[in-house]
Order: sequence, then C-alpha cells, then structure tokens
Amino acid sequence: MFIVTGAAYGVVSGTFTGTVKDNTGAPLIGAVVTMVEGGSAVSTASILKEISTDKKGRFELTGIAPGHYAVKVVAAGFVQSRKILDITPGAKVNLDFSLRRENRLVDNKANDDYEYKVRVARRNTMQIDGKAGDGIDTIAADSTYVNRDKPDNKIVEHGFMQFYTESTPSETSLGGTAVGVNFAGTHAFSRDVQSLFFGQIGTDGRPERFETTTTVQAGDNHKLELSVGFGQLATTGSKNSRENAPLRQLAFRVTDAWRIKGPAILVFGFDYAHFNDANGTNVILPRIGFQLNVSPTTKLVAELTPGSSSEIDEVANFEGGQAVFSQPQVMQVVNHEAVADRSRRMQFSVEHILNKNSSIEATVFYDTISGHGVGLLAIPVDSSIESGDPQVASQYGNARGTRVVYTRRFGKAVTGTLGYAFGQGQRLSADGLTNPAQMFQSDVFQVAVAKIDVDLHTGTKISTVLRFSPGDAVFAIDPFQGRMTSYDPSINIFVAQQLPNWSLLPGHWEATVTLLNLLDQQTEVGDDINRLIIGRSQRTIRGGLAVRF
Repeated sequence: MFIVTGAAYGVVSGTFTGTVKDNTGAPLIGAVVTMVEGGSAVSTASILKEISTDKKGRFELTGIAPGHYAVKVVAAGFVQSRKILDITPGAKVNLDFSLRRENRLVDNKANDDYEYKVRVARRNTMQIDGKAGDGIDTIAADSTYVNRDKPDNKIVEHGFMQFYTESTPSETSLGGTAVGVNFAGTHAFSRDVQSLFFGQIGTDGRPERFETTTTVQAGDNHKLELSVGFGQLATTGSKNSRENAPLRQLAFRVTDAWRIKGPAILVFGFDYAHFNDANGTNVILPRIGFQLNVSPTTKLVAELTPGSSSEIDEVANFEGGQAVFSQPQVMQVVNHEAVADRSRRMQFSVEHILNKNSSIEATVFYDTISGHGVGLLAIPVDSSIESGDPQVASQYGNARGTRVVYTRRFGKAVTGTLGYAFGQGQRLSADGLTNPAQMFQSDVFQVAVAKIDVDLHTGTKISTVLRFSPGDAVFAIDPFQGRMTSYDPSINIFVAQQLPNWSLLPGHWEATVTLLNLLDQQTEVGDDINRLIIGRSQRTIRGGLAVRF
C-alpha cells in the first residue's frame, strides 16, 4: 500500500501521475489506468476516473478527492496490475507500472522484490496434475498473478482453501459424487527467498498430492526454482485387476532463468520423477526455453518442455507463485511396472500486440508422445454403463500442427478469444477393440474454440467456452495448452460469485459453479460388439466454496 501525505495545506484534491512500461522499459501506448473507490481488489464500487497513457506511456489524473482507492492498469497482451493507495489532501502521487506479458517465457516486474516470471511449464511438477509443460511456470512473483484459464481472477493471496463437490450426471459415467479440498499458502523467508505450498485431497479418485516450490533470486541475472512434490496417481485397470492399486510418485524440478543480455532470456532445467512400482521407475526430462523481445509489441519464443494435458479445476494466485489444481491424471501399469509419461513439446511462437484492445499469437509445435495414459471405458453394445470395463491405454507417436489465437477486449466487461489449430495428430481407432496395440492411429485434426469472459463488476464473473473438433481426436498435449480451459468438444460454463464479507469469518469468500461438456458429447469409437469411450469426456457439474486471504 502507498500512503502519501498532502504537500499543501488547504488543497482538498490530489493528483496521481506515473508511467506504464513493459518489461524491457519501453512505454506502453494506450494502456488504461482506472481508479476505483474503496481500495478493494474485489470492489464493486463505480469507477472514479479512467485515462489512457500517451505515446510516452505517461498518465495524469487530477482532482482526486482524499480517500482510499484501488488502481488497475490494463494493456492488451499484458497481465493487469493492481495497487492500493491512500490520497490525503493535496497529495501528489507518482507511481510507475511495469507490466509483464501474459503467458510468455519471461516477464520483468517493478515495485517489489522479484524480477522475472518464466514460462517453461506449469508450476506443478506432479504428473497427477497433468499440466506440466502446457501452461505457466511462475518462478518469480508479482503483486498480481494471472490465471490464464480464468484471466480476470487476479486477487493477491497469502492463503487459499476451497471445498467442493462434483458429480457426473452422464449416461457414460460410473462415478458418483466426489468431494474434496484444495489448499495453498505462501511464505517469504527473506527479500530473495520465497516458498509456495499447496495440495489436494478428496474422495472417489480425486487428486491426492502435496507440493512445495521455493524461488531464490541469485544475483541480478538469475532466478532459481526448486519444486518438490509427492502424490498418488490413478491407475485404473480392468475389474478385479491387481494393476489398479494406487501409484505413488515423488517428483523434483529444478530451473534457472538466466537473463543473458537485455531482452534475451534463457531458461533451462530438468524434471525428475520416481514411482513406487515394482521396478522403481525413474524419469528425467529436460526443459529449455528462450525468449526475445524484438520490440515493445512483438515477442519471439522457442521452448522444449515435458508434459501432457488435463482439465484445470481452479487456480490460486499468489505473490509467490501460482497453484494449479487439476483433474487426476491416469497411468497404465503393466506387470506391476508403471508406464511413465515422457511426452514433450517443442514449439516456436510469435506474439504481436495489434492495439490496446487486441493481440494475436501464432505457434507451430511438434509433440513427441510417449506413455501418455488415456482412461477408457469399454462397454458391450446394448449393455448398461455398469457393465463397462475401465481401462488405461498408453499413447505413443507424434503430433505436429499450427495454432492461431486472437484476443480482443470489448469495453470494460467483455473479453473474447478465438482460436484455431490444425495439423497431424492421433485419433481413437476401432481396431483397438480387438488389438490394444492399435488403440490410436494417425490422422489430421482441426480444432476451433471460442471463449467469452464477462466481468459484470458486481462480483459476478462468467466464462463460456465453445469447442469444436472431431469426436475421435485424442491429444496428449492440447493444441492450445490450456488457454481455452477445456479440452473436450462441447459447451462449458464457469461462474464465480463473490460473497459478502462476514465479520466473523476472515478473507474473501466466493461461490463457484462449473458446468463441463453440457451436450455430453463423447470421444468414442465402436463396432458391432463393443464401444470405447474416453473416460474424461463426461458431462460434469461442480460446485465449490472458496476463501482467499
């Protein structure tokens, strides 16, 4: 918080000036600076003042009455920044903002202790999370953190706890109602050392894991991160099979973000995982990324990262990082030995900011798929769902393609995103019904996605995702890397409602409702005898109550 004392007695109003720049120090033209009364990051009060920056990134707001305010700075293609400040009579406040780009390799920051934000993979090292390699990996902190999949949820937190219940009222569901708890917290040991811990527990196959990540600022040009995690993975097998016992995993990840010179950043490290199967399987995978800011509006990124994709349930944003809570990942176990997922993606991206309201990104990628577990349900034709046999198949091969993502902000309340991806991938094959080795086969794919985020500024936020793709396409790594929230073709709706603050209870409370695959479209193939259905493509209803403090 910034508190400024008045400089001239008797002058009632105050002045607020400053600049908005990107992580290279270049001015951001047309960035929108908004002041809201009340000084709350979740305030529903009306906007007091709003202005756009000039060609030098400068702004000036005058005639501000003394009071407590929240300031928000927004620029297309960048993570918004929020600050809280008090203005006393006659105060002259000057505050400079440094915005970091959304979902990119490295972002500088200003006004606190940390310098970088690195994108090589999601923060979670656990395969149970399923997001390693297809999202944001935060190894440094900012005063606000972006939730890519729910991009308007940028509350600075020190603790988070969510209680939820989930059911799958789908004709292809064997499961009942599951309940669980997600929790997270952060602690700063010193100016240069900060830790984030988080975990998940639940019933009926929900994730069970704990992870901690420590970041260390090592001099001016290096940021080190060490992550350690322990969890239990699902190993669904045939009925009465001894192969479906829980599989435990111990995981480490080490990365270093090295600012080589100016806007050039190199990130390198590795992931290590150990499984408690009969053979004590070990997996080591490298990760490396390079980013270059060609200009204030154009960025180039090249990266090689491990990982695969699964649905995201919730993201908690902290000054010390980002905790991502996801659906459980399954693994195949053969003769009591785990088939480890060694999938990885190499990609090259160009991101360009078109104007203050829109941006576009183009990416080419090549995936090497090795041991990615896919949950399946085999059902005899004309039989009930209860007679289905849960199985896990391991996916191998490769995929390659191109994606284009266009984002535009419409006014203050609506943000729209359109995405299109095409290339050579894999699909579920009917031959797998008789020959498991032919469960997947190569085929071309096309995916089109539309996403609309609405912030009603009344504490209500709604996100709707429409995804269209062939029903038998199977992606080990999603073409959009989680940016569109959902992986299955259908309609998905996410609603969050801030609740009134109760004097007897701490923190900010929020109720959430998630509706996935409303049309209950299934990824399946079949013949005259059996049907094969991807286990995760089920209509799902999820409700939760979360507190952030």
